[in-house]
Amino acid sequence: MDRTLIYRMRKGKVAVGDHHVPRILSGLSQEEFEEELTLGEKLESLGIISEDKVNYTLLLQILAVAMRDPYARSLVLRYVT
Repeated sequence: MDRTLIYRMRKGKVAVGDHHVPRILSGLSQEEFEEELTLGEKLESLGIISEDKVNYTLLLQILAVAMRDPYARSLVLRYVT
């Protein structure tokens, strides 16, 4: 999909009806879709942030997994440093 069109849609410069969304999304690969999401959108979709409030229980559960799993721990450390 044309990245310029995606950018214009995200910025609200191109009107997109709800009925067009499935077709637009089907044209994106998983990688392209994830590239277009902001960090806030990703955290919100995971339930870590909701209405600018942090779900500390979920965040602590994620950190607990990272403490037990070496690969997850390296990902967290790589992300925060």
